[in-house]
Amino acid sequence: MNKEYDTIVKKIKDKCKFDFLEKSRNRKHVEARSVLYKLMEMRGVITQASSDLILERDGVFFDRVTIRHSLANFDIYYDSSNFVRDLYHSLDGYSNLERTKTKLEIYLSEVDIDRHSELLELIKPTVNSWKQAIEQDEKYFFNQK
Repeated sequence: MNKEYDTIVKKIKDKCKFDFLEKSRNRKHVEARSVLYKLMEMRGVITQASSDLILERDGVFFDRVTIRHSLANFDIYYDSSNFVRDLYHSLDGYSNLERTKTKLEIYLSEVDIDRHSELLELIKPTVNSWKQAIEQDEKYFFNQK
């Protein structure tokens, strides 16, 4: 298909030590393919305009919907998977992003834990009173028959 594509696939296969293009829903396979698609998008191999894009390699068929879905989920994979972050950043010359903090890491670095604990203690009585009211309502409505 494309020399750029072949180079990226080879680099990912070398890092993964498994055939990530194999038709599988295994998490590592899905995440590795997502890294492939992301890198291809960054290098201009996949563009938003390529609506008819179909990749067929080694008997594996990837349609544009599958690729778009994977690209849409890339940030989720990146934030939740060390495998994706490590793979993405280990591909020299292909990922142009520095190692960035995940959304959770950013949130935890910015949250004031002491203030957060104080707020939880303040709202606990209110939440408990709501739970009791809901339980009473459920008893009333479900036992009327």
